[in-house]
Amino acid sequence: MKIGIISCYRHPSRLERLRPSALPSSAPELIAGLCPADAEIELVIEREQVMRYDRGWDLAFLSYLHSDFEHARVVSERLREVGTVTIAGGRHASTFPELCTESFDAVVVGEPERAVPALIADWAQGELGSVYERPVQTPAEIRPARYDLIDFSANTFRLPALEATRGCPFSCGFCVLTGKEKWRYRPVAEVVAEIRDRKVLAEKSMRS
Repeated sequence: MKIGIISCYRHPSRLERLRPSALPSSAPELIAGLCPADAEIELVIEREQVMRYDRGWDLAFLSYLHSDFEHARVVSERLREVGTVTIAGGRHASTFPELCTESFDAVVVGEPERAVPALIADWAQGELGSVYERPVQTPAEIRPARYDLIDFSANTFRLPALEATRGCPFSCGFCVLTGKEKWRYRPVAEVVAEIRDRKVLAEKSMRS
C-alpha cells in the first residue's frame, strides 16, 4: 500500500513558488502515524517542494487551509486522473464536508485518530464511504507523529514541533480554528517519551 500525505499550499501570486515556513502544518506526520505499519508513506509539503503526480500512490490524504481549497481541488482531480483515491481533511473539510465530496473520494471530519484507520480499512475491503467522523474520546488516543519521515534538509528553517495539547482555550468569533474542540492535555508520560524520541532522531540526523 502506497500512501501520499500532502500539505497543500499555493503561493499568493498563484505562481509555482516555494515559501518555507518555520512552523509548517504538522498534519502530514500526524496522519502518517495513523497509517498501517507496513504502508509505504511519502510526505509532500508544498511550501517546501513541488508537487508531482506520478508517485503511484493508492491513497492520498490532503490537508489545506480555507484559502487553498481551490488549489487542493485541482491537486485532488489530477491525482484521481492517475488512479489515486483522494481524501480531504482539516478544518475546511470538517466545516464543508458536502462541498468536498464533489472533488474528493472521501472526507475526514474532525480529529483523525479513529477516522483514518477506519477509512483505510474500508478502502482495503473495497467499501470506502464518503464521510468519516469518529470523535476522539480521550487525549490518550492522540498518537505520536512520524517525525522520522520529515525531510528537514528541504527546509533548514523548520523548527521541530510536538503536540502536548490539543484544541484551544479561546472562542474567538473571527477564527476558524479556535473554539471548535475542547482544550485537552496529552498524558505527560507520553509527551516526555516523545521528546526523548525526538532527541534521539535529532542526534542521529546531526551525525549523518
